[in-house]
Amino acid sequence: MFGVNKMRLWLGFVACMLLLLVAMSNRGLVVDADVFALLPQQQGSQNLRTAIEHYNENVSPEVVFMVSGDSFEAAEQTAIQYRRALLESGLFKEMQLEWPLEQQQKIYKFWYPYRSLLLTTEQRHLISQGLSSQLTQQAISQVYSGFSGVSSSELLSDPFLLFRDYILTMNHSGGAVEWRDSYIISQYDGKFWLLMRGKMAVAPNLFNSAEAIAQVEAITAASQQAQPNSEFKHTGVFFYAAEGMAGGQYDVSRIGVGSVIGIIVLMLIAFRSLMPIFFSLLSIACGIVTALVFTLLLFGKIHIFALVFGSAIIGVSIDYAFHFFAHRQCGGTDWQAKKSMASIYPAISLALLTSSLAYLSLLFTPLPGIQQMAVFAIVGLISAWLTVVLCYPYWIVKPALSGVFGKKVLWAWLRWCQSVARYRRFLWLAPVAALLVVTVWPGWQIDDDIHSLQTLSPELVEQQQMITRVTASDISTTFLIVGGDNLEQMLQRTEATADSLQKLVSDGWLKGFRAIPVPSQQRQLEDNQLQQRLMLEQLAHLKTDLGADQLASPKSNAPLLFQSWIDSEAADGWRDLWLSADELADGEPVFSIIQLHGVDNKNWLKQVASDHDGVEYIDRASSLSSLLGNIRTLVTSLLFVAYGFVMVILAVRYGFARLPQLMLAPVAATTISLATMVLLGIEINVFAMLAMVLVLGIGIDYTLFFAEADQWQLSTLVATTLAAMTTLLSFGLLALSQTAAISDFGLAVAIGIVVAWLFSPMAASDNSYAGVMND
Repeated sequence: MFGVNKMRLWLGFVACMLLLLVAMSNRGLVVDADVFALLPQQQGSQNLRTAIEHYNENVSPEVVFMVSGDSFEAAEQTAIQYRRALLESGLFKEMQLEWPLEQQQKIYKFWYPYRSLLLTTEQRHLISQGLSSQLTQQAISQVYSGFSGVSSSELLSDPFLLFRDYILTMNHSGGAVEWRDSYIISQYDGKFWLLMRGKMAVAPNLFNSAEAIAQVEAITAASQQAQPNSEFKHTGVFFYAAEGMAGGQYDVSRIGVGSVIGIIVLMLIAFRSLMPIFFSLLSIACGIVTALVFTLLLFGKIHIFALVFGSAIIGVSIDYAFHFFAHRQCGGTDWQAKKSMASIYPAISLALLTSSLAYLSLLFTPLPGIQQMAVFAIVGLISAWLTVVLCYPYWIVKPALSGVFGKKVLWAWLRWCQSVARYRRFLWLAPVAALLVVTVWPGWQIDDDIHSLQTLSPELVEQQQMITRVTASDISTTFLIVGGDNLEQMLQRTEATADSLQKLVSDGWLKGFRAIPVPSQQRQLEDNQLQQRLMLEQLAHLKTDLGADQLASPKSNAPLLFQSWIDSEAADGWRDLWLSADELADGEPVFSIIQLHGVDNKNWLKQVASDHDGVEYIDRASSLSSLLGNIRTLVTSLLFVAYGFVMVILAVRYGFARLPQLMLAPVAATTISLATMVLLGIEINVFAMLAMVLVLGIGIDYTLFFAEADQWQLSTLVATTLAAMTTLLSFGLLALSQTAAISDFGLAVAIGIVVAWLFSPMAASDNSYAGVMND
């Protein structure tokens, strides 16, 4: 079982893992804080998943800022200074405040030669319905208006001013914003607001998020102090991701460090020596390093949930070290390391096997983040176990110099457990009662809403809501994906979908939308024919009313080609709605995205998608919430599977007759933990059920420690007590997490650990006392 060569081989392997981790760190560890990343990738074709990822990375803006002023000039100056300060921070690689006139002119010049092929939805409707006289009246009104600025050259080239309306309609996607002097502005609550859109220079990660948020807040505070009459608001993907990362940083630094400090103090009290602390933390370090490397190698990245779990794994992997040191503490002067290890080897090995099987069931969930957590747990536990089994008999060879702290209290607890053990069958009433609470309690609820898994800053939510009110629009997390077998089919489907969406805008169910503006070849031909019809029906009337006999039909141009547009500067700001050939698989359909603003009724959008071929309505939050419910059901089923694995192992080892005695602690721990959460009004979700799997694994550990002891041993109680207290310091502290999913997870585990510790002595097979009592 033991051997110096085995120890050296294992330590060499751990050293290689450490070097590999250092190399990975130099390249940059990928730590994901997005709560959606915990969940399965969107179902469907690879190209559909690519389209969703494209939207998340390119279409949805990373950051949006809005700056107000009492006048347009004041808002302009404040926004310019604010933008300069943001760029100087180095956080942003781009911050667009102005849309220069030259850029608008380039857009105008690109589209202008194709004006005879372009019509707005309203223009198309009026001409096709025989209401073209309204276009004549509109043109006359604009010509005689003193504010429209219609020139004679524009009128000669576009008699009905159709192209002017087309350009304005194309650039307006809904809301209360307007162009003014190269700025996008809005007037709200007596103030002028200017809009800025930016992109981050560096993606938020675990180490820079808190600092990035602090920098933005400091810049904003300084700008606010300089311009007390102005307001500064921001929103965007970056701020939500950075907030999640900052919360993870808090969890790792505060909770992780706090649990380590607590464990060190606890071990000093229990063992009154630094040596057990050093070697226990060393075994933990071996487990975490190896687990982290394996997780990164398998998944390429690690989610913050799995990383926090790695910090909390201290409370589980240290159990094996505690069992060894507790046996040493109670062994007296005759204690021998190898003999002691041989004595505890069956218990800690069975504990490792049953716990690993419990966590192994999590690999069957379709949640990537939970799969990472399962790999981290299994590899970390095996590594810590190997360190204890292979190294401790050679590292720790001398008996303990001090006795057991609180020995009288512990012996009193064992005596009480001995008296209760005579009636242990009646203790099954506790989990039965808890099970009744879970099944019949009227107030408990299941919550699978994805939004409830993360607690957002009220200030950040308020700023987003303010920007929505100012602009009378918001960028929805829902969108449409339009696909086609070829480019022409995709453009035709986009046009048909846009026509339906325009009706929703008119009816007030949608504030606006943005779709690729290039018309299909078929639509260009139809619009050209409609314009010719307009000229035949109304040009003579227009000449008479304006007294301009020189007016003539605009000349037709060659068809507008999509590739010409996508390669031009006119596509700037629109190109992200198109999935390039580089992003798609060869021979697969082509896709574009329709961005939605101010969604008031999702059912209408679902209906639009179902009415058109090749159109997918994407509402990732709702679909993932539904999926979470299915996964919660799956995890519950896997919990029963894990129970089945454990019962088989226990039956083989101890016989069927002892199963009720051995299963009491883990069953009571899971049922009472779940019932307590129900009574506290905490909604049950998939992470609460994942906590039950962990409680099962830990409860089995404590049970096996007592089951493998020939008699009521003091060392076993010392080991399980220390294990329970350190697990509470690890997982219990997770209840203080700023992330709702982690907080609920920690609370559920903490309750289960206490119950498992209370019931685990009932697994002992003998009612007599043993163990050397040292003063």
